[in-house]
Amino acid sequence: MTKTLSMVCWNVHLHTFARDNAYVLKRLEAWGYPDIICLQEYVQGRDDETAKWFKKQGYDTAYLPFATYPKDHRISQGVLTATKKSLRASTEPVVLRSNGPRWFRNFPNVRGLLDATIAFEGKQLHVLNFHATYARPHTTDMRRDEFGKLQSYLAAFDEKTAWLIGGDFNFFGSDSRKAWLIERYAHFTGNGRQKTWRHKSKILPLGANLDYLFWSGETVAVVAKLMPFSVSDHRPIQAKISLLSAPIADT
Repeated sequence: MTKTLSMVCWNVHLHTFARDNAYVLKRLEAWGYPDIICLQEYVQGRDDETAKWFKKQGYDTAYLPFATYPKDHRISQGVLTATKKSLRASTEPVVLRSNGPRWFRNFPNVRGLLDATIAFEGKQLHVLNFHATYARPHTTDMRRDEFGKLQSYLAAFDEKTAWLIGGDFNFFGSDSRKAWLIERYAHFTGNGRQKTWRHKSKILPLGANLDYLFWSGETVAVVAKLMPFSVSDHRPIQAKISLLSAPIADT
């Protein structure tokens, strides 16, 4: 029987999460404590309840802050990856751009990913947790530089490397970046009826597919599904990950 790893990838919405993170922990418990948890817009420093929860439940965690707020330098937001200790994960932060601060924000601002290398079935699996810069006219250059580095990072994996990247890619419309990834890699996201993101305002009911999983179809098999909205403006993605039988080189 093929072994699988369970995973949840979720943008938890920083403003909501900063006020009360209990909804995230309740969902993770209800979903059976996934092997791998990738959170975007995770807020660190507001309280330590989430950190205590991960430690109590037997997870190793890694965190890459994107922005630290000037009014209280203890508080930051970024991406967090939690992996069960049995996976013996080694997680490295990868900064894809650091050309901040932006003109209207007087604090440093970076974007990047966490690359968790996981021991699985005697091989290694790379799970990348990513959150792209949002699409605005003033972020065009930042997004171009950021995506160029992401392309190079993925291209550096050889054909035998098992990898998966998940997160909030902030794709709107016919984005050429989305087309590039979809053309080359297996993927999962929402559809026309089930968008992965919806605007929290009732006045402007926008929706889009911002959240994706991409993976190497030659080395990894993924069965994924969208979960219902739960407080955050993004849907969580649940996935089962297995490795294909082709030999995978250790890295």
